[in-house]
Amino acid sequence: MNHYIASQSLSTPSSTQSAHPLARFAHAIDSFLGAAMNTLFIWDRRHRDRLHLASLDERMLRDIGITGADVQHEAAKPFWRA
Repeated sequence: MNHYIASQSLSTPSSTQSAHPLARFAHAIDSFLGAAMNTLFIWDRRHRDRLHLASLDERMLRDIGITGADVQHEAAKPFWRA
């Protein structure tokens, strides 16, 4: 997962010091953005995988053990559904 450079400078504080509220806030924002980016990458990958699956011919589908109906069912799903 890609992390921002800023997150490296805002490392978790040692047990002898408490985190500054701004550092905690920055870490929370970094975590949120990381999770959002990860979700977007997953959605993009699902979309591209489904497009690729829909482009396979019948021989290729037989080779991987699925039918045209299976492809139609999978390709009809929105990108956010697994």
